[in-house]
Parts: sequence; structure tokens; C-alpha cells
Amino acid sequence: MPCIIVYPAKGTRAKVHPIYSPLITIGSSLKADVPLEDSPLAPLHARLAFDGRKYTLSLLEGRNAFVVGARKVTRAELADGDYIFLEGRLLQFVQEEPREEASVKAPDIIGRLQEFTLLLMEEKDANRLTEELLARIIQVVDADHGFLFVLDKDRVALQARKNLQGPDQDPFSDSVIRRVMETRSGLLLHDAGQEGEFSAARSVVDFRLRSVLCVPMLFRGELLGVIHLGNDSRAGAFNQESLETAQLFATQGAGLVRNALDRQELLATNRRLEETLHEIRFGRIVGSSKGMLEVFRRIERFAPSDFSVLITGETGVGKELIARELHERSRRAAGPFVPLNCSAIPENLFESELFGHVKGAFTGAAQNRKGRFQEANGGTLFLDELGELGQGLQAKLLRAIEERKITRVGSSQEEDVDLRIVAATNRDLARDVGDNRFREDLYYRLKVLTIHVPPLRERPEDLPLIAGYILQRAARTEGLPQTQFSPEALEAMKTHLWPGNVRELQNRIKRALVLADGNRITAADLELEAGLVLPLKEALDTYRATYIRSVLERCGGNRTEAARILGLDPRTIFRYLETERCVEELDTP
Repeated sequence: MPCIIVYPAKGTRAKVHPIYSPLITIGSSLKADVPLEDSPLAPLHARLAFDGRKYTLSLLEGRNAFVVGARKVTRAELADGDYIFLEGRLLQFVQEEPREEASVKAPDIIGRLQEFTLLLMEEKDANRLTEELLARIIQVVDADHGFLFVLDKDRVALQARKNLQGPDQDPFSDSVIRRVMETRSGLLLHDAGQEGEFSAARSVVDFRLRSVLCVPMLFRGELLGVIHLGNDSRAGAFNQESLETAQLFATQGAGLVRNALDRQELLATNRRLEETLHEIRFGRIVGSSKGMLEVFRRIERFAPSDFSVLITGETGVGKELIARELHERSRRAAGPFVPLNCSAIPENLFESELFGHVKGAFTGAAQNRKGRFQEANGGTLFLDELGELGQGLQAKLLRAIEERKITRVGSSQEEDVDLRIVAATNRDLARDVGDNRFREDLYYRLKVLTIHVPPLRERPEDLPLIAGYILQRAARTEGLPQTQFSPEALEAMKTHLWPGNVRELQNRIKRALVLADGNRITAADLELEAGLVLPLKEALDTYRATYIRSVLERCGGNRTEAARILGLDPRTIFRYLETERCVEELDTP
């Protein structure tokens, strides 16, 4: 049964608290499930919640971050064996309740472990960290030399050494290190020269190794390296307690090393990202795919002219960014850029919003007010979601664009305006023209130049760059530590279909930045399934159902009309719907 072990601040024994409930509290109150009396904790300081898969520790009434896995956090997913430093008290989470007769670590070792962790957490440089870590482990087990190796792909690299025999000798055993890496468990040799299989090893013979202690550096199941300790002045210098203590400090040190290596990797990743962005960034737009390069080419060609531009693409692809780039590269760049979301303005207020009004034009019109056309004078007016305009407003907009004159609501006086129109839509306006939903003359008046922005799922090669850019900028803006994506998070992003495109990506990353433990964002933090790749038929069926549903919604649930638009026999679409069950909520007219 999982439990929380509370190590004593004084005395000689720890207290074990089995976890019987999916939600337990930890605090100074006797009402807490895990009470820590005589401590500076809040009454109900933290809570441990189980969601059926994992245990997560988070602050409840407490304010200061706690330490888990050698990181200061306010929320952490716990792994078996994790130590928790909570306002000067040490706890441990274990998946199985220890045996009653199991030995309890002495308070002085627990105190030194806490001091060791908190001190080394402040060291950011991986080289200095590993040197200090090794020195302290040598001290705690009374070795006279030691070596710390870090696993680098398929081999181990010497990261730190403390050798009292001089620089010309490195008295460690390759055979011992290999055995510890293979078994992932510690090894104690009282006298290596007399220990069967190791006695004939060349390194043991050449260096006359005697007392040897070697332990793995394991961080949540990941082998990070090995620590090799020795004392060659006498045999039997180490015992089982030495081995357990070295393993305890090595395990806690592995978390510190993992953090330091992550920081190094993060800095290198950010440098590479900055270099890449410098090469492929187009203003505020990131992309290197074929589709985006065509978008950039069109922006450069269209920006100098004053012709209207129609930007098409799905919701969330960044059509406003494209419009801003057109404006900032045009001769009107010194003028205003005025955006207007046509779908967000009620129809009865739209004319006033667009053209302005005079005092007394309608109830609530307490003073003269400029419209977006006047505000954009000398610059660019960006009309987003243009396809949502009603027919009456389309006619008034067409007249204003053609004549470059507007009349405020409640006035009879015309005003000249000088601006460029850039419009955007996620609808198929050509189809809307054919269905008499959109004026043909306005459509061709706006569609002088066109730019189509491809959806994110069609340019997966852009995903790591865009995601990295969003993550870096969001962390900087929110004042949060820089972090990076885990490999499985990047893979999950590549296989997700991104129906919300860049806007969805941005929202998921910002949420994950707050929820993530430490400096790595996982697929779970992004609320994505790692490595999810559907079979082709299943993916096509899923897309077909989604597309049919969207067309049906546009047709108000009219299956006959939807079948006509899709070019299908009504009986065929009915069969699809019955199979996919994608329109149970819609009534057949």
C-alpha cells in the first residue's frame, strides 16, 4: 500500500502513514491526515491526490514552494521513493509500506541529506555541481577517492573526480562500473583483490584496489550515471550501511544532476532556436514549410500596392498576423492598423461601429463618435471574419470601399477616407456567392489579391519552431522559468490534427507552462496523447465525420441541403450519418 514516511526532526524513529484515501492532507493541524506537529506548516498545508493513475502533491493553504526531485515546486507528480522537503521537514513517498522491522535512517543522515539537497540546488553549473556532489558523498561515507560518471548515450563519460593519489592515476574498475550499470544496483567489495570475478580484473590488479563502493545514479527509473568510491589504505572500509547511505545520496544527487543537465540542454536548445528563428522568421511569423514560404512571397509582393487583399484560412492560423505584416511593409506603415472582428459586433450596431455616428443619432448616442473607417484613415482597415456580414451591411461596405466616402449614422454629410482594406475569412466565399449568401460584387472587389494560409496539420515541419517560439515568449512574458518540450511531447504535437491551429497550440502551451513540473513539458501537460497515430482508414473516417458535421451545422441541420453541397446522394449522407452517429442532436427538417 502506498504511504508517506515522515522522518523525525528529533528522536530515532520515522512514522509511516498509509494512504487509504484518494485525497489526503498534510499539515500542522491534528485534523490533517498526515499531521506534523511543532512545525511551521499551515494547518492544512498540502494535499496529495490520486486520480487513478498518479499521485500529485500540491499546496493547499501553504504558500512557500516545497522540494521534490531536487526541484522547488508548488505542484509535483510523485514517483516511488521521492523525498519531499516541506518547510524544514523531510517526508518520503513510497508505493509499498516498509516492513515493520526495516531499519530507519538515523536523524543525522536525514539532516545531512536535507542540507546536501538544499545547498546543491543553488548550483546551476553542471561541472561544479557534480564536483561538489562527489565531494560530499566521499565525505559522508569516509572514502579517500571517488569518480562520478555520467551516461552519454551508450557510454559513460567521466564528469568529476576526487583522487588523493595524484593526477596520474584513476583507481577505478571498469568491470565494477559495467556490473552496476547492468544490474542498476549498488555493489560493495570489502577487498576487490580477493573478490572472485573481480580479483583478476586488470584495473583491480594494476591499481591494487581494496575497499570499493559503486552505486548507480537513478532518477525516476532513468540511469543517469555511476559513482565509484574507494579506500585503498585498508580492506573492509565500507559496510552495508555505507552502501545504503551512498545510494541514498546518489539517488538524491541524480535529481540535481538531471536538473543541471536539463538546464544545459535548455540553454543549447534556446540558442539553436534563436539562430534558426533569425534565419526563417518573417517579421512576427514563424515558418519554413513550402506553404508558408509562398505566404511570405505573396506578402512581399502585395505589401507595396494599395489593392485590397483577401486572406483565407481556417480559424486560428494567424490571419491577423499576415494582415499586420502587409501593413508594416506597406507605404502606410506609419499610419494606423485598425482591426475589426465582424462576427463580434451585433448587426444593429455594426453600421455605427464601421462608419461612426453623430450625437443624438439613436438612444445612447451622447456624443459624436468616429467609426473604424475614420480611425484607419491613412492606414489599413482589417476586417476579420468578413463572411459573417449580413447582406444589408455588405452593400454599405461595398459603397464605402468603392467611393472612399462614408456617412456617419444620423448625418447626411459625407467624409472622405483614404485607407487600404485587408479582409479575412475562414469561410468559402466563392461557395457563399453561389448560394446567394455573399454579394458577388463585394467578393470580387475584395479579392483583388489573395493569400491562403495553410492549416497547421499541413505543415508539421513548422510545429517544433512555432511551439518553441511560443514557449520561449510566453515564459518571458509571464516571468516564468524557461523550459523545453520532452521528446514525447514533440511527437504528440506532430501527430495531433490541431483543429484550432496556432491559436489552439498557443493556448495548450500557455496552460502547460503553468501546470508542468520542473523544466520539461510533457504530452500530458499539453493534454495530448503521446505517439497517437491513427490508421489511415480511421483517420479518414474521423475527418469525414467532422467535415459532415460542420457542413450540417452551416445548413441548420438540413441533411438534404448538406448532401447537395457535399455532392452526395441524400441516401449516401444518411448512411454516413448513421454510421458515424455524428448528428444525433440535429433534427431532420
